[in-house]
Amino acid sequence: MLSFVSLNGQNQNGIKSFTTTTKHGQITINMPSNLNSGDVISGTVRTEPKGSNSNQKAKAIKQLKKYTIDLNGTLWSSNTSPQQLTLPTAPSITILVLDPNGNTVYSKLMAVNPTVSNASSTAIQTPTFFRSGYPNAIKGPFDGIASNTQVLLNNQPLDILTESLNEMVCELPDNSSGLQQLTIKDNGSTLAETVHVINLELSVDQLHLNQGESTQLHVTVLGLEGLDTPVSYDIENQSPNSVHLGGGVYQHMVITKDMITADGTFTKAYSLKALKTGGFSISCQLLPPPPRDQQLDRSASDHFALENPTPTLSPINFTNPEYEIHPDNSSQLINYTQGEALPQYTIIIPEGDIKRERNKSRKIPSGTTLAPRDPDDKDKPYSRPIPTGIKGDKGYTVKHGPTVRNY
Repeated sequence: MLSFVSLNGQNQNGIKSFTTTTKHGQITINMPSNLNSGDVISGTVRTEPKGSNSNQKAKAIKQLKKYTIDLNGTLWSSNTSPQQLTLPTAPSITILVLDPNGNTVYSKLMAVNPTVSNASSTAIQTPTFFRSGYPNAIKGPFDGIASNTQVLLNNQPLDILTESLNEMVCELPDNSSGLQQLTIKDNGSTLAETVHVINLELSVDQLHLNQGESTQLHVTVLGLEGLDTPVSYDIENQSPNSVHLGGGVYQHMVITKDMITADGTFTKAYSLKALKTGGFSISCQLLPPPPRDQQLDRSASDHFALENPTPTLSPINFTNPEYEIHPDNSSQLINYTQGEALPQYTIIIPEGDIKRERNKSRKIPSGTTLAPRDPDDKDKPYSRPIPTGIKGDKGYTVKHGPTVRNY
């Protein structure tokens, strides 16, 4: 299975999403990521019906429409139109999902920032590019009332997912790319401009592999012509026990100018080799652009231009490490790249260091070998010895982050 990561119940690009699964299907509540005391906000409710055919899905949709979302007494229905809420002065609100009989099937406490918002935007500011099929945040003098806002792409209305003071999030349709005409109408004001729309496509030559067979995974990014802003994506092997992804379980890719063809297309192939017979899951996420005031030009290479090009290592304080194992290497800093306007890098730790951290405060033989991590100990796999043969190994892959200073 190939998948594109978007919300997944997390805070992403101006939107916070909460998803619950019912016997009739999924219900997702979309809220602005910044919730401040006393603000007026708009959010949406999306449903995904269960069913293996159109008749079953139609019946499930009818039932899902009977569910209600209770936000501290403000009721939202299960429809796609934006709905309004005035945030309380309390430090949190409770999200309840009620089934057709009024029973609570989901409950979530959502924090509210005690800071009172002030209107800080005097003009609408669009991102340097939009992502096709993703939520896209737009800054501006918005008032949190989505009913008086309209967004058009090539004269076709876009879905508004959320709106808060100073920010609105809309969703672009799949499979659009290149230069497009965007129009935003809000409170009597209109902005019309040409914008870049980026589309990521993921394909594989063979979806089902027998043990030992190999195939190619292809990532294609369209709509890059004339764009100077860094574009990057994350790719992750979500089936590391079933298939090996060339380059590692988790990879961060920055697309540079020299990788783009004249028509604005980037392509990259990854090797896949089956560790056992069956299917597999690979996810790929096109990352949002950095804020305009933090943007840096792409260079002709992957490497980030530093004022001091020779990085120095500082002591590392392990909290919940996941490392890629490269035995017999000393600790080193590699692969500076420009991503999200900050230096991103991979750190490689020798196997001995991992073993010592993992077995800290545990009375085990000093020669205990590394083995697949305990699937029931996902949060801190280094905190206990792992018996050989336990299933659930997901690999040791570092995710880029500021664990090393002094660059």
